Amino acid sequence: MRLDSHVHFWKYNPVRDNWIDDTMPMLKRDFLPTDIEKEIKANGIAGCIAVQAAQDEAETLFLAKLAQDNAFIKGVVGWTDLTASNAVERLQYFSEWRIVKGFRHILQSEPEAFFTNSYFVNSLNCLAKFDFTFDLLITHQQLPIANALLQKLSGDVKIIVDHGAKPAIRLHEIVDWKREIKKLALHPQLYCKLSGLLTEGDWEKQPYKDVKPYLDVIVEAFGTKRICFGSDWPVMLLASKYATWMSMVEDYFSGFSAAERSDVLGGNAIRFYKI
Repeated sequence: MRLDSHVHFWKYNPVRDNWIDDTMPMLKRDFLPTDIEKEIKANGIAGCIAVQAAQDEAETLFLAKLAQDNAFIKGVVGWTDLTASNAVERLQYFSEWRIVKGFRHILQSEPEAFFTNSYFVNSLNCLAKFDFTFDLLITHQQLPIANALLQKLSGDVKIIVDHGAKPAIRLHEIVDWKREIKKLALHPQLYCKLSGLLTEGDWEKQPYKDVKPYLDVIVEAFGTKRICFGSDWPVMLLASKYATWMSMVEDYFSGFSAAERSDVLGGNAIRFYKI
């Protein structure tokens, strides 16, 4: 089964969704399952993982309800406050929700001190107890901090890097990111999503040649058993149509074996999130 490992849904709220600034007017509206279901099916995708975009538990409930009503949503990456003193209790609570596969915090907006918060580190180390995963949303500048965080975590904690840690593709900067992402990939429990990369490039040009060197690094660092196709829809629409990104990924992996393509386009995500 082909699976898109990274899709967002929201009912647009200008206060809550203030990260959608005036450079992104097309995102200032609702994006719901009916807006993407035909698109993913037309591209041979059987299902998706719905990932949080807001930092409250209401978001987890919202996504879980969408999954209940739309069978093609195969799992939810929600949010709960992993710095709270009762975080483990909340993990216990959500462990009863089979559709909730893991959690994410928007670390790209947090200061360095957040990564060493004792409650946060303890909560991450408790995820495996409840069979939860963690989506690591960071920028390329935060890779050294993230690596330090992983040194504190048990090897049982399953983590996936969103958007390849957002390399500076628009600026054609690759050297530092390459060095640090390869260090991070040394942690065997770590996976990486091929999502959101076009959005880190030039939104107008969408050049495959600019993205390809970064795909090369990710494949070299993680191998084909620990990378997952993802779109980052609808944010990706700032730079590309869904079919464009799908065809780029298919073209890149066309020379790989059928088993490797199957892993990247769905098998790895299915195993990671236990779909």
